[in-house]
Amino acid sequence: MRQIKLNKGLSYTFRQVNGEPITIRKGNAVDVCDADFEYAMETGYFVSVTDGEQKSETPNKPEDGNGVPNFDAMSKAEVFAYAESLELDTSACKTKADCVDLIMSSESVQPDFGE
Repeated sequence: MRQIKLNKGLSYTFRQVNGEPITIRKGNAVDVCDADFEYAMETGYFVSVTDGEQKSETPNKPEDGNGVPNFDAMSKAEVFAYAESLELDTSACKTKADCVDLIMSSESVQPDFGE
């Protein structure tokens, strides 16, 4: 058994290998079998939870060539999730653009111009 946690959206439902549906809500860590774990990781909506630490197993966000994520290729939810992964407070952000501005103004994401 392995633990997963929903990383995108508020809830996600899928049918387990035993045929039973499972609904996972954001914020709750859930034990799943190895086959269900693999499926969940392939969706890109989950992170693996090991010993209380989250380890993302989703692919990296596309970058623009300067080491900065390509926010145009990301949905609003992905941008907000990215900001939260940087431990930024998104409570004041109303739009995707607000969230991108917050991310870019943080010291966590700065362009790499190869200096």
